[in-house]
Amino acid sequence: GGAKKAWEEAMEAAIRLGTAKSFSIGLEACARSRKWPKVRGLWERMGEEHKDTFAYTAMISAATRCGRWEKAIAVFEEMQAAKDVMVDEVAYNAAIFAFGVGKQPLRALEMLIRMQQHNLKMDRTSFNTVISACAKDPKHWSLALDCLNAMINDVGILPDIRTYNTLISAPSIPKDEVMRLWKEIDARGLKKDVFTYTAAFKADIPETEEDAIGIFRSIESPDTICVNALLDYLARRGQWESSLSLIEKISLSSASHSHIDKGG
Repeated sequence: GGAKKAWEEAMEAAIRLGTAKSFSIGLEACARSRKWPKVRGLWERMGEEHKDTFAYTAMISAATRCGRWEKAIAVFEEMQAAKDVMVDEVAYNAAIFAFGVGKQPLRALEMLIRMQQHNLKMDRTSFNTVISACAKDPKHWSLALDCLNAMINDVGILPDIRTYNTLISAPSIPKDEVMRLWKEIDARGLKKDVFTYTAAFKADIPETEEDAIGIFRSIESPDTICVNALLDYLARRGQWESSLSLIEKISLSSASHSHIDKGG
């Protein structure tokens, strides 16, 4: 009994209507709920005549979302071999993301190069995904910086704050490079967000305890992860009193106002 879940309704509609669009919507709905057997079942049930560019891309994304990145790539390869199916920028971006999830930075980069070879438009999403995959790999962090340079100088796409958040939060990137990227954020006039500041605390960017506290006070809505990053930063410097004082302020604030008091 009870109301049907969204993915169940979408799945029933996909089967009932039997169109490429309805099947694709069903795939996305099941993937959001991480229902991999349902995703796979819908795909197997979909007739070849319904497997168009939109449907293939939906399946690539659905498989990745369900943690089946290798299946996502298999579907991408099937898409490339399919007759009269256009493999567009969105499909390539979905494949790049799948390789990123699978921690395959070199293959993600290969996809980016193939996009260029096929005269497909590479966008910020394409580069950000490859940069993220490379930055997270201790062996290939330098490729992330190479991608950033290519993005700016070769393709003419300006990085956004997400690009820089990814880079400065990567533990493998050397401190001098992180500091250069931090200054570049200001030089480009980008607005730092809570993720930027969290990454800054983790990367030991603030030079002093006072700098760190000052940065924290400037954050509009610090979350728990950001607070913990600041506490860890202070603890690494032996600033236990500052850490305890900050915890006390946060505890009092949570008890009385249900929000983080950044202190005065």
